[in-house]
Amino acid sequence: MKAEKRDKRSRILLISIITGLFLLNGWLIVSLINKDKRLTESTEKNVVLIEEKERLSEMLNDAEEELEEYRGETERLDSIVDVRDRVIANKVAQIRALLKGDKLTKNQLREAENQIRTLNSEIASYKAQLDSLRTKNEFLQEEVRTKDDELENRAERIDELETDYNEALETIKIASRLEAVDLEASGIRMNWQDKEKETARLGRAEKIRVSFKLAKNETTKKGSKTVYLKIITPSKATLHNEERGSGTFTYKGEESLYTAKQRFNFNNDNEELAFYWDKSPSMIAGDYEAYLFCEDHIIGQASCNLR
Repeated sequence: MKAEKRDKRSRILLISIITGLFLLNGWLIVSLINKDKRLTESTEKNVVLIEEKERLSEMLNDAEEELEEYRGETERLDSIVDVRDRVIANKVAQIRALLKGDKLTKNQLREAENQIRTLNSEIASYKAQLDSLRTKNEFLQEEVRTKDDELENRAERIDELETDYNEALETIKIASRLEAVDLEASGIRMNWQDKEKETARLGRAEKIRVSFKLAKNETTKKGSKTVYLKIITPSKATLHNEERGSGTFTYKGEESLYTAKQRFNFNNDNEELAFYWDKSPSMIAGDYEAYLFCEDHIIGQASCNLR
């Protein structure tokens, strides 16, 4: 009997141990299954987070590339965009620094995505402003080109008008030039009645007379004027004696000697004028040429021969 009771207790103990081992083994199996499931889920989560991180990085790269395309434009536009460039560049740097983290939570990734979306909105607004500035810049450049063309056309027109004006002035100068008519140059002597008598003999001549009238000219301004007489000798010298009133005057921008001068009042009434020059011992026989100058023009020329 005792032996049977021991066998029975042994069997019960063995069954208990086996049952416990089964239960422990089942618990271990369930624990392993749960652990594997958690590992799978964790791995899947990590894969999702990595993929999400890569996706956000690509979004950021796209945004930065899109911004980079416009940076070249800003150099040609107004300098005010430089400040906006720096602000956006700082935000890109902040988001890129956030995505460089090794372990990112969903909240961090969500925050990064929100920042990228905000950045994209700012870039879109920025692009719109740059496009507007570029359009305005192109418009202004076209306007400047138009103004330049207008100014060039005006300058050409002014040159044409100036040329016409100068030609008109020259025409007026020519038209207003005085003209000596009935101009005569001759040697004279005084006869016994104390009257002038022309002579062609140098030995008998006492003076050279140059007489003339001024033709009427409605274009010439009335008033005081000066006429200069220049007598050229046969030796091509100018009769000149400062003690007798000779001097120099300006003709065509150059200084020239004159024999005598006379101031008169022009009234456009065929004024008659005459010059007298006393013969001097140094005068020689030959042709003497007389030139009359007034207001920078030669108004008459005559000659006489004293033999």
